[in-house]
Amino acid sequence: MGKDIEFPQEYEDAIASLDWEQMRIDLEQFGRDSDYLISIGNRMRKEHPDCWVAVYQEKVVGVGPDLKEMLAGLDARGIPKANVAVRYISKEPMRLIV
Repeated sequence: MGKDIEFPQEYEDAIASLDWEQMRIDLEQFGRDSDYLISIGNRMRKEHPDCWVAVYQEKVVGVGPDLKEMLAGLDARGIPKANVAVRYISKEPMRLIV
């Protein structure tokens, strides 16, 4: 029914070199950062309406109206963007109709 898939050797090498434990740790931290970002949404809406907010290790590490500029600031400070929770905080709360 199914065929075995053969991957190029460089893919196999890349997979073998992954640090699965570090990936688990990073993913758990990202979950905590995302939860923290949600929990501070109302405060950020008052302090920084219509801005992007970045959280890393449960701290606000970036705020700004321009996403590219904010991310460039994270780069300049050596904060790994791949591990940062980012959310746009609009002036008005989002309303959902379900």
